[in-house]
Amino acid sequence: MENGDYLRFQYINISYDIDPKLLKKWKIRQLKFYGSLNNIWCWSKYTGADPEVSAGTYGVATDNSRTPPARSFTLSVNLGF
Repeated sequence: MENGDYLRFQYINISYDIDPKLLKKWKIRQLKFYGSLNNIWCWSKYTGADPEVSAGTYGVATDNSRTPPARSFTLSVNLGF
């Protein structure tokens, strides 16, 4: 038996609008940047691959060395003329 306490940053979404006054020079109406991060970090003293283990039904939860959730990063730009 092992302590499975953990703290996980699951999802962060960030966006930034550029001021339209700065964009008039290049004849751009809108410029927006987006970024999202999924499954960023997990802090735990658990020695297995992923501390988030579920029994699924009533019973004993076992690890079974499942692969932890994948990290994903998305960046995008919205440009309007």
